[in-house]
Amino acid sequence: MATRQDASNAAVRAALTLLGERRDAAVLGLAPGDLRGKKIRAALKDEFQNSCAYCEEKLGESFDVDHLVPMNRTALGLHMYGNLVPACKPCNSAKKAKTLEEFIRESGLPNGKRIQGKLEKRAAKFGADLDSNKVRQIVGDLYKLISDTILKESELALKILPAPSSETLLAAKKIQKKSEFDFSEISKKFPIGSYVKSETDGTFGEVCDYSLQGPKKNRQAYVTYQPVGGEKLLRRAPSTLIIIFII
Repeated sequence: MATRQDASNAAVRAALTLLGERRDAAVLGLAPGDLRGKKIRAALKDEFQNSCAYCEEKLGESFDVDHLVPMNRTALGLHMYGNLVPACKPCNSAKKAKTLEEFIRESGLPNGKRIQGKLEKRAAKFGADLDSNKVRQIVGDLYKLISDTILKESELALKILPAPSSETLLAAKKIQKKSEFDFSEISKKFPIGSYVKSETDGTFGEVCDYSLQGPKKNRQAYVTYQPVGGEKLLRRAPSTLIIIFII
């Protein structure tokens, strides 16, 4: 299920791409198009002498271009040359959204500290060692603006949409009977967009989905929510949640 967080995250990635490309244009004189497609892959492969930036093994024809600092709302890595490195499939898969320091520490790569220092020095050389606090303010404001705008506009859209006809309501009931579980009561108590708090661990966030978990003959309903200040979605049983407020 798509949520307004999805749209906000997409906007954040677009902003980090735009900021990175403009930074490269100012520092390195690179046009935005030079950071896309075959050009950037060829440039990185040549700079790193056809080797993975992390394990330093030779790259095949198929390799990934990775953001040294992940390009997301938490890490705030920009899409710019100094933050891009060539990575073999296994290293890129293992690194995912980890910071360089986390990846080096957890991977156990030989000469990990040397590789980390080398890549950090390279990032500084190409102007990618930016003050993340300044970027964080820009991105934080954008995230909130997009999220609030989507919520406001979607509520307005729902008000002008026609009410479902009696035929539609009848069809809906037939579909609900065929489904594995009727989430209507849970959705009434914990509407999408409402904020809940877990009585188990104290986490709280915005409801974005519902799901069934457990063995097929004993599946239980769960509420999924986006924790405030966290990236990973959490899933909790309705009985362990309390409503904080409904937007």
